[in-house]
Amino acid sequence: MKKLIILTMLFSTMLPSDFTNNGATVTIQEGVIVTMIGSFENNGVVNNFGSMSVSGDFTNTGDSNFDPSSQFTLDGEDQIFPSLTYGNFTIDGSGTKSMSGDCLVNGFALNSGILAINEHALTIDGVITYDGGY
Repeated sequence: MKKLIILTMLFSTMLPSDFTNNGATVTIQEGVIVTMIGSFENNGVVNNFGSMSVSGDFTNTGDSNFDPSSQFTLDGEDQIFPSLTYGNFTIDGSGTKSMSGDCLVNGFALNSGILAINEHALTIDGVITYDGGY
């Protein structure tokens, strides 16, 4: 049975939500889906064995560990994401997804939007799926 956890803090109906990890250890177990509507700032530890999606920017000054079989999805408009080693990485939504450093991914899916590598290296160590975008 899959579980869905939606982490949101609504500041207003006009502004996006944001999620900040200020030093905690957050573990997403296999079969668990965490959806962050808004930006995610990690200043703690995130261990992803399940599925995590972010609709805003993803910044990381802490430790983010992605199991090779985990899922990470960017599904908002213009987004920035950090230099990390990800499991399966999906680009969805509109706008430009901008790398802020070199990334290694196990599997990569480009479903929509634009990927801006920005003179960084994107190393894909698995299957590439293309269903739209560029």
